[in-house]
Amino acid sequence: MKYRYNQRNQTGFTIIELMIATVIFSLVLMVCLAGIMQITKMYYRTVTQNKTREVARSIIDELGESLRYSSAAYNSGSPVIGPQIELSNDNYIGYFCVGQKRYSYAIDRQVSTKLDAERKQIKHALWVDTSQCDGPADLNSANSEPSANGADLVPENMRLFKLSISNVDSSNSVYRIEVGVAYGDDDLLFPKPEENPTELTCEGAINASEFCATVILSETVQKRL
Repeated sequence: MKYRYNQRNQTGFTIIELMIATVIFSLVLMVCLAGIMQITKMYYRTVTQNKTREVARSIIDELGESLRYSSAAYNSGSPVIGPQIELSNDNYIGYFCVGQKRYSYAIDRQVSTKLDAERKQIKHALWVDTSQCDGPADLNSANSEPSANGADLVPENMRLFKLSISNVDSSNSVYRIEVGVAYGDDDLLFPKPEENPTELTCEGAINASEFCATVILSETVQKRL
């Protein structure tokens, strides 16, 4: 006995239906991919911001402890006022001393072991050591460290764009410390408007905001010795 199949009862997808399904599936994948990318950017942005804040906090703690427990007066040495935005200006290195500690710092210079002449970079942005208060350490020393008994307070790819220590009262016993730390390359950081040119911001870093962060912290300390 021979069986015959009725082709009219067979069902399937047409080419148009397959094309529509493919387009819908592609749109769903694109939405999911965009969501994953946004979550990843938010994660790295948070990590970068937290790391930058930790560095600023550690600098505040180091300076606060030195001022609080040192019986010697704060010596401003050769301070640099505000960030030097222009690369042609070489007056971006200053120093100050608290007791036996000397702090040598570079304003608005990204820490990098491989210096690029076209970028505002330096090997060390904030170096603390025990030395005479007669000048800053060589922050671009050919040696791996400017001095044998020091430490760097600003890690790779970060920069110090604000450092201020001021007397709050006439007795020189209360000080206000303000520290600004930024993470990111030169093209991701922007000076704020003319009314406040001493700060950097990541407001213009739209496409790479996860690789840029700025933090400003301040603290008031009182001498105990």
